[in-house]
Amino acid sequence: MAIVLFVGVLLTCFLLLSSAFGNGSGRVFSTSQAGKCVGAMGGTAVCKELVNGYYIIHEKGNERTGYITNTYEVRYGFIATMDVYGFSLTPGQLVSYGSVWIITDNGDAPASSLEVFQIGWREDPSHMDEDCPGFRPERGAYIRPGDPIPGISQPNGAKQYITLKVFKDMASGDWLVHYGFNNKHPELVGRIPLSFFKSLSYSAINMWFGGIVVTNVTFQPTPLPPPMGNGYMAVDGGNMAASMKNLQFIDEQGRAWSAENDLIGFSTNENVYTFTSIVVGDQLFYGGPFRQASLGAILRTHVLHSFLLMFFFYYLFS
Repeated sequence: MAIVLFVGVLLTCFLLLSSAFGNGSGRVFSTSQAGKCVGAMGGTAVCKELVNGYYIIHEKGNERTGYITNTYEVRYGFIATMDVYGFSLTPGQLVSYGSVWIITDNGDAPASSLEVFQIGWREDPSHMDEDCPGFRPERGAYIRPGDPIPGISQPNGAKQYITLKVFKDMASGDWLVHYGFNNKHPELVGRIPLSFFKSLSYSAINMWFGGIVVTNVTFQPTPLPPPMGNGYMAVDGGNMAASMKNLQFIDEQGRAWSAENDLIGFSTNENVYTFTSIVVGDQLFYGGPFRQASLGAILRTHVLHSFLLMFFFYYLFS
């Protein structure tokens, strides 16, 4: 009996106009802003002090790990290469992301002014191909919503990569999205026009690199923690875990520089989801928890890996 494995790449985005977090959203505060974090607790929000002295608010059922910028400074884009994996999610496990977030949050801005867009890949059993308001594909772009990618990585074998380069074009004001698969140089595949954003029409203040998983907190029985990255924890050097490398920021002139010294690591659940130090090649490893059934199930199921672009407009804590 033939085994059919569907591996797709999907450009997807949606607007979040809600008083709830949802879909992995959250805010990070410095020690001096801890009162805001504590004051936001209640309902579905969770406030956690991170090992580096920062505080994070995130929704129950959402966990994340990776690296975030350690200063609130203006940045105009990033470059990152990330390996892509496949696994199945069980009932109650909603989605698993490997992605980068571009954010306008300095911790002091009112929640109503915050804007975010997220780009990367996802494991999502819903197989949803959503419309992408705001994103304008380039004519002749070789990747469009719903297009498949050739394959996925193996934890201890061959890797399949996507390289993302996103930056603000100072001439047009648009955010330009570049995508490359494996050794293919990132090509312009689309843009988010200046008119689509308010605060992000100028620049970004904060960026996150890493993984996010989301579970349904009302589902019974309580679901196990979903795999993040490839399901392996980033321990003992992390070489079996998922990775992101060539992490760079882009300045106003379009020049790239290493992001290593501008980032700090964090995890909202360090007993389950871990990260390594940034090593040679501006590379980090992240993820967990490994479930044999989750990784093995790829041989007998259909999976979808989504090249995602998601926009969040926050109206939170009001």
